[in-house]
Amino acid sequence: MKKLLALLFVLGTCQLYAQNERFKTGGGRSQNNQEQEQKAPEKKKKKALNERPFRDRLVFGGGLGLSFGNTTQIMLAPQVGYRQTEDFIYGVGFIYNYLNVNEVYNAGTGRWEPIDFESTIYGPNLFADYFLFDQGFVGAQLEILNFDSYGLNSNSGNFEVNNIWGTVLWLEGGYLTRLGGNSFAQIGVRVNLLHGANSPYGNWWLPMISFFF
Repeated sequence: MKKLLALLFVLGTCQLYAQNERFKTGGGRSQNNQEQEQKAPEKKKKKALNERPFRDRLVFGGGLGLSFGNTTQIMLAPQVGYRQTEDFIYGVGFIYNYLNVNEVYNAGTGRWEPIDFESTIYGPNLFADYFLFDQGFVGAQLEILNFDSYGLNSNSGNFEVNNIWGTVLWLEGGYLTRLGGNSFAQIGVRVNLLHGANSPYGNWWLPMISFFF
């Protein structure tokens, strides 16, 4: 009987030691298993985006553009984007831009001359944005626009209005804030790489504000 009790005591001690060791190592899981479980939320997040249906990866919104001075512009640009990854979105949109010019430079006289020119600019666009560090973004936007060009006729010496199509290529960047889910807001500056005499925009750069939901 004493031998049986001694054997049970030894077995119980070994089991208690094994239990203590199991709790020390995280419930009997190996170090590799623990590391895999720690990485699981990140993998799950990426997997969740890939598994979303197409409609749940769409974002809707657009931008605003304002410019004042000799040239006044008010731009509205509704857009729809597709979230390829958590940090990369691309899509299409449409632009409507009101333009009013009250003064223009006359190269023939070398002076600024007052005018009363009003026009609308419209057309489709393609865009892509990449998010940086959760609070910044860079992107590009290509626009194909119809607009009235107000210029000097070198033969007659008079200003004339011609309706034309033109291409604009913006590079843009600035501050990004995430609003939860697919929603985010952007505030920044854009630069037109194709700005010239026949550009539909009065300035080669513009401030920008956009929201997507």
